Amino acid sequence: MAGIYQHCCENCKVPCRASLQLRSDARYSRRMRRNRSYVRGVTGVGTHARHVGDEVRRVRANRWIISGIAAAAALLPVLASTQAADFQIVWISVGEVASAPVGRTARAGRQLFMAPDLVQFSLNKVTVARVEVEPAVVSLRVGQQFCLTSLHVLASADDHKEIDNAPLSVSVRQDQRERMSMKRAKADICFVPTSAGEYPVRFNSLLPARDGTIRGAQIFLRVQGENGDHEPTVTTPTVSALRHRPIHSDS
Repeated sequence: MAGIYQHCCENCKVPCRASLQLRSDARYSRRMRRNRSYVRGVTGVGTHARHVGDEVRRVRANRWIISGIAAAAALLPVLASTQAADFQIVWISVGEVASAPVGRTARAGRQLFMAPDLVQFSLNKVTVARVEVEPAVVSLRVGQQFCLTSLHVLASADDHKEIDNAPLSVSVRQDQRERMSMKRAKADICFVPTSAGEYPVRFNSLLPARDGTIRGAQIFLRVQGENGDHEPTVTTPTVSALRHRPIHSDS
């Protein structure tokens, strides 16, 4: 303590002690200022880092959004051209038909065969090599009814032997189903076309051929307007009719 007061007169130690306190306060103030400066610097760096992180995330999000918009814009012309260029015909099954030998009427209905029936055909090694449906072309007028039991449906094996009660599925075009005004029952399937046009009906075997393919046939319902014939007439099959051209499709 003597060294501290050596610059002060012996009769004024109290003021020198006050001066000492002031010096201590000054050092404390400088220390606090340095601390505040350090705290401000650290806080500023953290805030800046947060701002940089937010900006990076914002840029990445915008990049993904822009990439998605660009991909969608690139696909639009492709989808438009695909829809315009390609029109896919969808066939839907509407019932079943059982073939019959010559002189007998074929059966038709919503569902004529169950899974055990098809299994029994398979166990008996029954294969269908050819399907014929006559007549191949039927002319009708709008509002006139036509039933599948009026057709002659024949199915034959590889040895040309007729198969009795061979299971066949009946399919029509999905885009024409409403206009064909179909009526299905357990014993028959009928059509009452509501507009003029040509309506194909397909018959595909539910039993494969020996080579594993599915055989079938197709007929056409040609419907005329209100000025057509009053009675349905069967037209002579033309070259384009599939009377003697069975449909072959992969199983």
